[in-house]
Amino acid sequence: MNYQDVIDQEISDLVFEHLRNSEHPEKYIVEFLEAEVVTDYDVLIEFTERIRKIGARLALDDYGIGQSNFFHFNRLNTDFVKIAGEIISESESSSDAVEFISYVCGWARRKGKKVICEKVENEKVQEIVIKQGGDYTQGFLFSKPRPINECGTLEEV
Repeated sequence: MNYQDVIDQEISDLVFEHLRNSEHPEKYIVEFLEAEVVTDYDVLIEFTERIRKIGARLALDDYGIGQSNFFHFNRLNTDFVKIAGEIISESESSSDAVEFISYVCGWARRKGKKVICEKVENEKVQEIVIKQGGDYTQGFLFSKPRPINECGTLEEV
């Protein structure tokens, strides 16, 4: 979801209704996109608190680029931080990218958060992010995007 989705009452109501009616809301992770500037953190924080009360978890997408920054991570208190795929892709050729990944993984671990590394497209990148402390990885190494009815279920995340 992006900030506009959160402040759109109709969309927010649909999300909460779906989660409240779900047999296992704890299996849902609401992901915040970094696409725009947040103008009212109180609204966003209230939204995250409601999500938590229902039992779902929260992730901050594209950490390290755009509006997805330390301030977002700190204020939203998400369960997961997803390092931007652009940074993960650079890890094959940039020691600075590897250092950034290592820093974020260590910092998140100290805060009790999990790190998801996006855009893992080959074994070398997978090895790099695991070595730096990434908890989860996603990308074309595992699967290209598929329709939800072809994905099965996750037993644990």
